[in-house]
Amino acid sequence: MARSRTDHLDVLAPPDVALRALHEAIASIAKPETVRVDGWVVTGRVGVSARSWGDLLTGTILTGPGGTRVTVESKARLPTQLVDMGKHRKNVDAVLTRLSGLTGPPH
Repeated sequence: MARSRTDHLDVLAPPDVALRALHEAIASIAKPETVRVDGWVVTGRVGVSARSWGDLLTGTILTGPGGTRVTVESKARLPTQLVDMGKHRKNVDAVLTRLSGLTGPPH
């Protein structure tokens, strides 16, 4: 129940394929009009829910030997929000699950 959550996934896909998949994964749960790509970073805002006052999702693509590492962070948009009721875990898990389905099995 923290203000943010970060996790990563290593995929065998090349960085450009992983970036497209990350964009699609974030767009599937964020407000579509808020999803932005800036280089190897994809951001999007998740709307207000019963669990939070809105969240900011950020996904970053990093290349490495033999694959691509995708890091996803979900954090509260409201600085005074101290408890997330598991919403950040849900956001990150949803993006990583969708991403693994789009890029193939992790390594």
